[in-house]
Amino acid sequence: MTGDHVDLDVERITKCFDRHHVEYLIVGGVAATLYGAARPTGDFDSLAATSTENLTRLAGALKELSAFLHVEGLTDDESRALVVPIDAVLLSKMDISTWRTNAGDIDVLTALPTRDGGRRFYHDLAARASQANIEPELEFCNDNSAAIRSSPLTAKLTAKPTRRYRIRRCRQCR
Repeated sequence: MTGDHVDLDVERITKCFDRHHVEYLIVGGVAATLYGAARPTGDFDSLAATSTENLTRLAGALKELSAFLHVEGLTDDESRALVVPIDAVLLSKMDISTWRTNAGDIDVLTALPTRDGGRRFYHDLAARASQANIEPELEFCNDNSAAIRSSPLTAKLTAKPTRRYRIRRCRQCR
């Protein structure tokens, strides 16, 4: 942990989202890493279903993780001081928002841009998504290499992962 920035803990985030019954897909660097890419990531990118009920559950999960809106150009103290309600209304108005939490940074996306300038939503991709059993072993590092996990977890991904992982915190980052 450097200043207010917390090391990414994918397990805590996914367990919290699951406890709140959030409908989401893991996208971005964490998903790419789960597919076998050697892509460094420092945050958790999620594509959320945009129903009011789901965004309300997502807001509850973010609150449980002590989230505050991360605003580029502001310090964490300045961002935390902003009066930003974490609710379905706010989340529905933002295509992408970055939340600093006690489990690491979370990017919440309500749509993914396409190459032709369009947008894809959760409901466009959820039918193609597959669930992957993620087993503890893959080593992730705090130097923006990825995430940390200590127990088996089921993740919903946008395609079939190339292999199962065992994830653990690297020795340097313990």
